[in-house]
Amino acid sequence: MRRFLFPFYRSTFAGAALLALAGTGSAQARNELLQISSVRIGRTLVEIDWSSIPGSGIGGNAFDRIDVNRDGMITQGEGQDYVKRTLRDVTLIVDGKPRPLLMRRVSLSDRKPMAAGFGSIQFLVYAVIPERSGRHTLVFENRHRRAVSKFETTVWNDPANPGLRIVNQRLDAASARLTLTYVLVKAPSPSTSS
Repeated sequence: MRRFLFPFYRSTFAGAALLALAGTGSAQARNELLQISSVRIGRTLVEIDWSSIPGSGIGGNAFDRIDVNRDGMITQGEGQDYVKRTLRDVTLIVDGKPRPLLMRRVSLSDRKPMAAGFGSIQFLVYAVIPERSGRHTLVFENRHRRAVSKFETTVWNDPANPGLRIVNQRLDAASARLTLTYVLVKAPSPSTSS
């Protein structure tokens, strides 16, 4: 399976995260969980690069929810289990059919920065989608810890795929639900030379 990670994509995501934080006037509210999701559409994959940044009032609690054995460190397994629990509150629907989200990577801060409100939980998930020419609808909805969360959701078209065009996108008032329409043009067949 091809990987659709581009250096500009990661730097753009990091820039979007910094802008989201800067726009609040401070790092963020103490008792707020900032959830930033960047959705990237390719011909056969949808990738979601996700960053959750708990405020200082809930950062220690967020760390403890992940560190289930209470040893003060988060193992890769604990991080993966947390992502799996988070994904139960997330839906991705393409053309009316739910698409399972699969984990590609996870990265978590240590307890001290998390408790201070500067740590983050970052993960990349993806879903395989059918490669069919024509008009398509995608719905991404994040319901994870909605009561204490502020959501930022963006969408990116894979620049290596000029045959895919986003024609309409809408976010709900909370920016937790993204609905978009895109058109996929049939991929050109490889040319043969004689």
